[in-house]
Amino acid sequence: MPAFKRSTRHVDIEPAIHYSARMLRARDSHRDSHNTQAMHQKIRDAVTAELATDQRILAIYLLGSAASGRLRADSDIDIAIMTQPGIHISELDRAQIAAALSYRLGRQVDLGMLSSRNLVYANEVLHTGIQLYSRDPGAAALYAANLLGLYLEFNEGRQEILNAYTI
Repeated sequence: MPAFKRSTRHVDIEPAIHYSARMLRARDSHRDSHNTQAMHQKIRDAVTAELATDQRILAIYLLGSAASGRLRADSDIDIAIMTQPGIHISELDRAQIAAALSYRLGRQVDLGMLSSRNLVYANEVLHTGIQLYSRDPGAAALYAANLLGLYLEFNEGRQEILNAYTI
């Protein structure tokens, strides 16, 4: 019976390890993506059920960890409301809306207002948020474009300060 001879040939298994790691990340990413989509749909359904009849609201956005798919057990849900132009929602109404959404979703809801009063927040919402609802997509897009235009003007005015603190 022939004896097995030990091979002295070097086999590089690093590409196989990297390939396996990529495949596992892709699988986990797909699973996370599915979970994130399901979570977004649950939030969208709750927001629509609670707020679709409120004529003051033009659009609603999801942002923060819930939007990026990094929601933890102790995370709140960040939602921004874009009202019809010229309409203001009082602090009391905002608290009631946040409480109703918190009840529906089983999590604390942090409710922000999307307006020209806080252009940095508006820019963040419009660039990183996910639109959950829009009463009038054309009007919401026009309002968003106006807010982004105001943000650009605002940044031009503070460019010297921004440059002074840029590393």
